[in-house]
Amino acid sequence: MKEYLNKRRLEALTRKPDAVVDLLQRALSAGFSADFVLMDSCFTQAPLLRQLHAIPFPVF
Repeated sequence: MKEYLNKRRLEALTRKPDAVVDLLQRALSAGFSADFVLMDSCFTQAPLLRQLHAIPFPVF
């Protein structure tokens, strides 16, 4: 349990745009599905968009 909490604590300190791809990949691995990703304009940075398209996810 302690290891899980440490992982979540480190995740909380990660920049949110950096955490988005990891969180989406974990959700997909857990069986969730999505046709696209919606996000606030503050997250629309070119490197993040390229990573999301590589998964592949259309971004609107």
